[in-house]
Amino acid sequence: MEIMRHKLFLRGLILLSVCFVPVQPLAQTKPKLKAPRQTEKVDAYVREKMSARHIPGLSLAVVRDGKVILAKGYGMANLELSVSATDKTNIP
Repeated sequence: MEIMRHKLFLRGLILLSVCFVPVQPLAQTKPKLKAPRQTEKVDAYVREKMSARHIPGLSLAVVRDGKVILAKGYGMANLELSVSATDKTNIP
């Protein structure tokens, strides 16, 4: 039951985030965050929240001014098949 709630939470979070992200051309490059320190802060925050909420995995995109500046996967996309989450992971 707990896993189902987390799946529903993740799907809702992803759906909500997709609603607020403008559509980007597929050929667009993904510039990195300017300072490695910013990426480290994002990593620390995501890992802290995943641990606190027992989230097994997620894919994250940070968008600034309509451009993807960070895309990364954390944890597992599929626990049964031991598939890691990536920036390209899609939840069915």
